[in-house]
Amino acid sequence: MSRILIAEDEARIASFLEKGLRANGFTTVVVSDGSQALQLARSGDFDLLILDLGLPGMDGFDVLSELRRRDRNLPVVILTARDSVHDTVAGLEGGADDYIAKPFRFEELLARVRVRLRGERAPEETVLAAGDASLDLRTRLATVRGSVVELTAREFALAEILFRHPGQVLSREQLLSHVWGYDYDPGSNVVDVYIGYLRKKLGKERITGVRGMGYRLERETATSSGGRVLVIEHESPVSELVERALRDDGHEVVSVREGELDLFLATIEDFDLVILDTGLADGSALDVFEAIRSEGRELPVLALTGNAERADRERWLAAGATDFVAKPFVLDELCALVRKHLSQA
Repeated sequence: MSRILIAEDEARIASFLEKGLRANGFTTVVVSDGSQALQLARSGDFDLLILDLGLPGMDGFDVLSELRRRDRNLPVVILTARDSVHDTVAGLEGGADDYIAKPFRFEELLARVRVRLRGERAPEETVLAAGDASLDLRTRLATVRGSVVELTAREFALAEILFRHPGQVLSREQLLSHVWGYDYDPGSNVVDVYIGYLRKKLGKERITGVRGMGYRLERETATSSGGRVLVIEHESPVSELVERALRDDGHEVVSVREGELDLFLATIEDFDLVILDTGLADGSALDVFEAIRSEGRELPVLALTGNAERADRERWLAAGATDFVAKPFVLDELCALVRKHLSQA
């Protein structure tokens, strides 16, 4: 476990750094004046120094200069609120390995710390995993049960700290400071909002809220036997192919024809997802769709069509269809879509 010395005079920033680094597995010591920072940095007990250039008394430039007289190897990342390019260049020429300007986001500083420690530590992981979900730090994409899930920059930053600590409860304060920075309003509910976004994309069972404490990414999620899927398709060969593929993928599948629709629409609450052929023989597909929606539950509905025209796609998506699949289609891709929308339901 790497030990990091934080030399920072501003208590709020020092606390922010200390909490964030400890949450990511580092041991930290905080000092607020230059003389003490220099003494501890020379002790040989630390693997990296985070050094504020604006320390009182003996400022960061003097600390860096004196440190480099005896120790050329300790990595130093300087913090500065100064906008002058001259000051930044002076710090780097004085022996600093990297710098970051205030205000900064914790994930940026963490990345720089890891780069400077990489020569002394095991190679950095590029893919983080928890159960059947993973996070690729290079492509910045998530994968859930084999399906790729795109995340926004904020969602990815939040997912990263959760994936780095699977099974561990992280407080809202830790998550807030890591993703939004030390100057963000601590009373904000933005963490809860973005946890909701992640649950929709990664699966609601994957992230657990612990009352009064925070959130935990589960190491494993309960093995699912799949969902209950209703397939409404007027072409028997297509219906049979879809039914077989979905059953092989672990789902319970019920296929119906137009004449049986009333029976199954009356029990639509028993299903988790509907695949609806937009080309039903009697032209009633939109009526069927509206009947499904009128039951009061936002069931995922995949519109399946032989009409690849853009206008048809837009008409169904505008009506509220969850997704759109054009014939001919690849069965594996259809199964991936079903898994994706079931996990988000």
